[in-house]
Amino acid sequence: MPSRPIQHQLEDLSRTKFKITLPCEWVFRDKYNDYGIDGEVEIFDKDGKSTGLLFFVQLKATQSANKKLVKTVKFNVDTLNYYRSLPVPVLIARYDATNDCFLTMWAHEIDLFYAIKAQKSISVRFREGSEWEVQDKQNIVFFLEKHRALAKQNLPIPIPTIVTIDKKSTFIINNYTLKGDIINKLAEHNDIIKTTHDHHEALIDILINAEQVIVRVLGDPRCTFQYTPPEDKILLVEEITDLILIGIAGAIAQREMNDLAAKIIFSGNISEKVSRNLNILQLFLPHLLRSSYYDSALKLISSVLQDDKSCILEFITHTCILISLNRTNEKQASAIESFLFNCAEISKTIDKQKYGTNLYNIGNFYRSKHLPRKAIKFYLRARKFQPAYYKQGYFFAELGGLFFHINKFKISASFYKKALEIESKKDWIPLYADALMFCGNYQESLNTLDPYINSEKNCADEWVLKNFFLDNIVNNFKVKSQDRNENLANKLADIRLSEKDELRKKLESSLESDFLCALAWYNIAQNHYREADIYSAAVSFIFSSLLSRTDVEGWVNAVSCLLNIKKHDGLIIHTIKTAYAINRESFRSSLYSRLEESCVDSSSIIDALEAIITTCATDKEDAELRIPDEAGKMNDILGLIKKE
Repeated sequence: MPSRPIQHQLEDLSRTKFKITLPCEWVFRDKYNDYGIDGEVEIFDKDGKSTGLLFFVQLKATQSANKKLVKTVKFNVDTLNYYRSLPVPVLIARYDATNDCFLTMWAHEIDLFYAIKAQKSISVRFREGSEWEVQDKQNIVFFLEKHRALAKQNLPIPIPTIVTIDKKSTFIINNYTLKGDIINKLAEHNDIIKTTHDHHEALIDILINAEQVIVRVLGDPRCTFQYTPPEDKILLVEEITDLILIGIAGAIAQREMNDLAAKIIFSGNISEKVSRNLNILQLFLPHLLRSSYYDSALKLISSVLQDDKSCILEFITHTCILISLNRTNEKQASAIESFLFNCAEISKTIDKQKYGTNLYNIGNFYRSKHLPRKAIKFYLRARKFQPAYYKQGYFFAELGGLFFHINKFKISASFYKKALEIESKKDWIPLYADALMFCGNYQESLNTLDPYINSEKNCADEWVLKNFFLDNIVNNFKVKSQDRNENLANKLADIRLSEKDELRKKLESSLESDFLCALAWYNIAQNHYREADIYSAAVSFIFSSLLSRTDVEGWVNAVSCLLNIKKHDGLIIHTIKTAYAINRESFRSSLYSRLEESCVDSSSIIDALEAIITTCATDKEDAELRIPDEAGKMNDILGLIKKE
């Protein structure tokens, strides 16, 4: 007969036993399909009302009689990191079947500071007093309430903090005097921190020994500093106090409370100490630059860069700036702009190639701010000082994009062509084809784009539509190229005062002047619609919208027409996804409003359209920061960071 493994029996027994130990107001729910989680406990008050407080439980059962084995559990480091990432705290409960009791600890209290970098597992030992049955369950409630406040970034200010000095450690003064002096020193920052002796009140606890200052947030060891105690009493107190403040700021910053962290750094008079330690400064940079203290942060970094010969900090700062940049915050942009120019000035007399790199990064900043003419100016200046750019495909591709945005299509096409000659990057092919199309080289554009569309499974829907558009121009209208006359085409396409008999002729003449005249295609679409040729109207509205990408009405008209025909060759999906990718919510709301006005029962249609729209990825223009490697190749370190 089949037998059931002992370990499975123990696991079920531990689950039953743990439920019994809970207060009657608490509810345990089994979780069988969650990775590393056996149950969930929800806390209700004495009146049976939910408090909204929850914690997860990971049960570990043993029937060993060896006390050392009972008190030790082995965990995968990845599992512990997973527990720390969860929004709900995880209680590890070790069931000792021999003595019928539980030992417990919170997963986030396990300190991975000493784990070797490549270490896959770690042995964890339960502390004395960790017996679950003797713990006051009200303390669990206090802990969960503080955890919830921390998760919501709703900290009490000043932050209750408890300071403990290891009794086994010896200093040049006795531990009680040292603790008192540290508390008095911290009192100078009583608008941010208040010391307490009440463990239930404290959100942060500080453990000090002769080698380390450890900062814990609700038991979570967020920051650990190694230090050598000074032999002078005053310096000792200042050193430990500064490390406490830096540790609290770091722990808070890791919780993305960037403004509070920056306030501690800049109002606590520890910014100079932070600036002297490159490793600490690097850790704080992203948070300081995302705070309202970014101006102070940039000034601090500028002072450091005067002596930074390695340039590492400068590159890291540029990275953080581009990641943190808020395009709508002009004050922030102005501060960043000044900082970048300052970096360039510092490097100008030291290293011409580095100066060229800094000029490029200024251009990159302007590109991210959608200021193409300024960006072009600094890109072109950069290559005079940094010859490596002449060998970089991305450099010419970026210039191609910038010249495209200022309607210099021939220059744009030449730069894209040069980029592809240096590096055959697939993403540049449709951009090159687009530039060729706006040059009037329709056949060459189609020859470039069509193979790309046929070979790429996940190409953007806009390129599929443009390929369809080019195919119509070349194969239906038999036009391979054209010297575009935009002004004449727009003049002819304006048919507001034209007689009905001459409309078609004027619109045909408009296309003969410029097949990329959006107004002509829009009016052609309206004519087709009046003549009940709905498919032709839809196609013409698509062409018009491709040429005037932010014309929401044109896109809505195209989709509305396609919804009224049975056969549309998949055009409707490409059209919806392209329109939404370009115009986002303005397209969605306009389309749904149109449908609600024109359809008796529009809900089923809207549901179907919503299913298409929700598959669209949110396109974000990634900032880039490039630095030369040992071979002189310019690598995008932002891209490398994101891959990590």
